[in-house]
Amino acid sequence: MPNGFLAITEWFSVSVLILLGAATPSTGTYGLMHDKNLSETSSDSLCHLRCAKDASKVISVEECVQSCQRKLQMMSLDPSHDVIKERPLIRHQRSVGNMNGIRNECKGSSETTRDAVHVKRLSVNFTAKKPDIKVAWEAMDSSKTAFNWTAYALIYQVGESKLANCKVIPKNQTNYLVPGDHWKSPDPLHLAVVAYPYHEQSAITLEAFNPKGTAKLISSIVGGLIAGMALLLILYAAVKWKRSRLCPVVDNGRMPPPAPPPSSTKDRYYSCYYPESDAFRQRVASIVNYFRENGYNIIMDVMVSDEINSQGPTRWGESQIRKAKKVLIFLSPGLVNLALDDREDSQSQDVNRVWIELEVLRDLYTRNRSASKMVCITLPDMPVTSEGLPLWAKVSYKWPDDALEILKRLNDRPMILPV
Repeated sequence: MPNGFLAITEWFSVSVLILLGAATPSTGTYGLMHDKNLSETSSDSLCHLRCAKDASKVISVEECVQSCQRKLQMMSLDPSHDVIKERPLIRHQRSVGNMNGIRNECKGSSETTRDAVHVKRLSVNFTAKKPDIKVAWEAMDSSKTAFNWTAYALIYQVGESKLANCKVIPKNQTNYLVPGDHWKSPDPLHLAVVAYPYHEQSAITLEAFNPKGTAKLISSIVGGLIAGMALLLILYAAVKWKRSRLCPVVDNGRMPPPAPPPSSTKDRYYSCYYPESDAFRQRVASIVNYFRENGYNIIMDVMVSDEINSQGPTRWGESQIRKAKKVLIFLSPGLVNLALDDREDSQSQDVNRVWIELEVLRDLYTRNRSASKMVCITLPDMPVTSEGLPLWAKVSYKWPDDALEILKRLNDRPMILPV
């Protein structure tokens, strides 16, 4: 075999062996290999392997090994043959080792012996600074670190790029805008922020940030806020409704003008009504509040629920009727039917109490033959015909049209003469 052809064959074989050696996997999914010089042991192994398999026997094994080593040395000194420079190998995770050869402005240090220390609470926002990607992290407290560091090193890979980038960030800065020129949604961003400097042989793991996951997290946060606001509104409405039942707000737009003060502030008055509905109860309470705000001490059951529970509903209602100077009776279909002895088979304590109150009023009217203690009131949306009304309810006043007449009755002017 001619010497020229043999030299070409040897050169090709050595190149293939070097490529095979360079393809040896490094640690991590994306391992960036930057070792430019093979060790003497590796060179000897490669050359002995190549020469042992050479079947030409034109030269001796020793001469073949020496020739192979010379060629390896020449190739290592020639940049054009640096076939393993910045060569990425793809796997399922990403880590970066020996950062000195990477496309960046960060240079690892051989003087420090510590590995790279990651920052805490690293976050990525793909939408805040479009098209760039906003990266933020928690500041590292120098007083709590046992090593010296001067800045942050931000290492990132955009999308499926095979090359990592590194930026030195000032120590007093905790955010950075990654250029988004080469990023396209939904490509991930692989990122790490560590204390700088670090050892040049440090293996740094890059965390994957996915814009879909970020959008999902933002949607979850927004949904949680909306649900929280809805819950607060429901609670607020429930509290307002409860308060309106205990002490309803007076509808000043439908109320008459301020009433003259009562003849005596010591007088007690009582309101008697049939619980037709919650809305009707609230309307009665608003009228009662109107009189109370003008100095008339009118008692209503919803205002003294504890007192009712301690005495019992029927006993408490009878006591209020006998103590009151006047009784405001709010006429409604349910109350009229109850007053005409059409008692329902009801288990409601409120209905039973109203029936007892009407019995006491009927007894007073029968003994005194006078309805002077009773002030009957009808509401616009609760009409009651005069036919079939008990005798003590024949005289009634419309609210709010007859408000002044009602006030006169509360102050005993005019008096209703006995029949």
